[in-house]
Amino acid sequence: MSDGTKKGPKITLYEGANFKGRSMTFTEGHANMEDCGFYDCASSVIVEGGVWVLYQYHNYKGNICVVMEGDRSNLVGGTPTDKDTKVHQFNDSLSSLKPLEYDCTQEPRITIYEGDFTSRSLEFTEDILDFQWYNMNDKVSSIKVHSGVWVGYEAVNFFGRQSLFLPGEHRGRSTEGQFVNDTMSSLRPIQIKPSFPKIVDEIEYHFEKGKKTEAQLTVFSWTQRNNSKIPQKLSATKDSTTVTTEDWHVFDWEDKSTLIDKEYSFGVEVPFVFKSSFTLSVQQTLNIGITKDKKNIKTEKWSVVYPSYIPAQSVIKLESILTKGKIDVPFTAYFHQGDTKWTEKGIYRGVQHYNFDTKFNQEPILQ
Repeated sequence: MSDGTKKGPKITLYEGANFKGRSMTFTEGHANMEDCGFYDCASSVIVEGGVWVLYQYHNYKGNICVVMEGDRSNLVGGTPTDKDTKVHQFNDSLSSLKPLEYDCTQEPRITIYEGDFTSRSLEFTEDILDFQWYNMNDKVSSIKVHSGVWVGYEAVNFFGRQSLFLPGEHRGRSTEGQFVNDTMSSLRPIQIKPSFPKIVDEIEYHFEKGKKTEAQLTVFSWTQRNNSKIPQKLSATKDSTTVTTEDWHVFDWEDKSTLIDKEYSFGVEVPFVFKSSFTLSVQQTLNIGITKDKKNIKTEKWSVVYPSYIPAQSVIKLESILTKGKIDVPFTAYFHQGDTKWTEKGIYRGVQHYNFDTKFNQEPILQ
């Protein structure tokens, strides 16, 4: 199994809500935002990598706001412009920030206690929107984090002041933020799933359902007639011409919202026609992820040798043909990403030029 690829920490702050106005990007912690001219003025953030802790005061102190990889968050209350934007109550309060130096890929597990570590307790491995469902609203006094990173919220539905909890025992305090005894109403883990590359295991072509149409392109056409009763000798017996052809292919995926990246290069065999039958090419690296056709324009010089003698009272015809074929072959592609496996279907479409063939015909002239 491949190792997951971890993104480096990266966050962009915006002066306006909904990611508008002046912006600034950070890849490491900053203890005093006054130094960079972004003090207490951030209203929205986009996190491209890692988990970040935003602080109310400089030197990483005061109330906090935790945002993670993939978050698009407004720090001001109100209705966001799209459904993917989260809302935090932290507008114009950011004075320092830093990435969380901790492995956030672990499976989370936490135990909360009504009093000390011998009192009534509940264990969780996922979000708790409202402690009232468990008769624990504003009653949590102690916390034991077995694994993962957890954020507690003062209000239900992950609103209000936040507290950060790393593995260990916490009684009346938190790792970051200002945890106040018996004031927590919701809780959730901060977990980043490892990012595994998408791998193509196999592309299976269904030739029995494939279709092809062919057209004949004349490259050379030559006719010589000898009406005499003696053979004729020709002075010119060679000819050549330049032919430009345009081949193209496309992997036309059935599901237009495919999980395949738009630009995805893969070593793959593709269908082509040989002697009017489907076969597979040698493996080549192609971009299979886009639906726009990929063109291959070739200019080739073709030559032909004509007969040097024309028999008496005969006609010789020579014609050189290049075949242009259009093919549509359904396929099934088998993928995996980490432990996740899936299949996707589509049609391989292409135009190819093949079977350059010269036909020679000699007929007598009937008297």
